[in-house]
Amino acid sequence: MSDGQIISNAQNGFNGPSELTSLVTDTASATNTGVWIDARFMDKFSLDVTGPFVGTVAIMGSNAATIPANATDGNIIQTKISGGSYAATITTTGIYDSGVDYAPVRWIKAKVTAYTSGSISVILHGTQGVNTPTYNGPSTQQN
Repeated sequence: MSDGQIISNAQNGFNGPSELTSLVTDTASATNTGVWIDARFMDKFSLDVTGPFVGTVAIMGSNAATIPANATDGNIIQTKISGGSYAATITTTGIYDSGVDYAPVRWIKAKVTAYTSGSISVILHGTQGVNTPTYNGPSTQQN
């Protein structure tokens, strides 16, 4: 597969939640700029980072009106790591969460900013409409 390729895209019912799974970086073996993915419909996302590798990955976001050039850096999106804290970069394999404080962006990419050895792959899984509270109006219960 190539960087940026959509692995799956599903909608659960007419107004149900939808999800997108995309290969952000596939077996990187050097520093690279990453490939921008359309993320405008994601409320939350997780990243599956596989290796083994010795290197650093930065998750970047942009709200540009049109897709930026891949060589264009965005702003770093801090990802949730073990223990509930956030980090600006990823240096080991694992599942990383956008966390509850994630502000959706239009474009997202994984940039390999430092590389020593191994092979780095990043798969993005985003959802929309999952765990979104629904307002049903005021309560009509009477005592």
